[in-house]
Amino acid sequence: MLSPEERDAAIRAGILSAEQADRLDSFLKSRPASTATFASDQGTHSPDDEHVRFARGFHDVFLTVGVVILLFGAGIAGPLLGGNGLPLVAGPVIGAVLAWALAEFFVARQKLVLPGIVLALGFTAFAAAAAGLADGVSWSVLWAPATRTGALPAAITGLVASCLFYARFRLPFAVLTIAAATVGTLLAVIAQWAPDAIWRWHALIILGCGIVTFVIAMAFDLSDPARVTLRSDRAFWLHLFASPLIVQSVISLIVPDDRMDFTPAEGVTVIALVIVLAVVAVTIDRRALLVAALSYLGFAIASLMHGANVSAGGISAVTLLLLGALVVGLGAGWQPIRAFLLRGLPWPHSLLNRLPPVGVSS
Repeated sequence: MLSPEERDAAIRAGILSAEQADRLDSFLKSRPASTATFASDQGTHSPDDEHVRFARGFHDVFLTVGVVILLFGAGIAGPLLGGNGLPLVAGPVIGAVLAWALAEFFVARQKLVLPGIVLALGFTAFAAAAAGLADGVSWSVLWAPATRTGALPAAITGLVASCLFYARFRLPFAVLTIAAATVGTLLAVIAQWAPDAIWRWHALIILGCGIVTFVIAMAFDLSDPARVTLRSDRAFWLHLFASPLIVQSVISLIVPDDRMDFTPAEGVTVIALVIVLAVVAVTIDRRALLVAALSYLGFAIASLMHGANVSAGGISAVTLLLLGALVVGLGAGWQPIRAFLLRGLPWPHSLLNRLPPVGVSS
């Protein structure tokens, strides 16, 4: 949509009449949400930039801070309202209504992304809290792990709420809340009907959820190789959610008891895993896949150096230097590395045509 300043400037320059400007505004507002553009940097960009729409300026950041404070205030007011004669569920219900009302103004009308992210999280969390409290669960138990009583109605309500938010506002970030609520619901169902399985097969269940999320993200990516629609944004958020699920679950399978002091063999295995993830991330042009792996890579490097009797200071310095060099090196050489991988690996021709093209190195 045209900003008010751009609209007025076009009218003053005689490019548009006031009537034409009104008609253009009405047309842009009526576009389907799948093609409408949320407020963001509208400059041209290469698909290799992995462009994501977050904010159009610091105004959005400032506004988001206010929204966060407001929703936190509503969350704190929940228990207070319950202690003053109102039902305990009144607090999160008020918070959910407030989050939806703000989303109607900031997301539906103004297409603001950053405040919308906070409102999507707030609405889903308040709705889940209301369901849990209505089921007779106390505040202290509500946010406990999925094996506790009351988690299933809260998880299901959170899933429904996240779906409603996405259906109404089409905010790309909302697909992440849907994915998270789906995983939470699945864990809650398993915990209720097969409580032993949730502990025995926890890592495999999480890994399966991560792989499914990754596959859905790739479906969005492959449908928009030029990354010019909001499908690319949805893929970004799903990749960001899938990455820690895959990495953490695989690490749990490699290293028992969630230890961070890896043995040499475990450290080498973790490094090999990160290399595989890096190849996949560069090939599909998604840096988000590497974010979750970096911390584990740091622990693996530190463990290997600790086994070599390196001092604590030396371990910290070398680990940070290696991680920094890796990130900077990948960032600077992303395009030529990707071009090499796409040329050197036997990818099916049909797949290559649906991956983002390699940009010109600069």
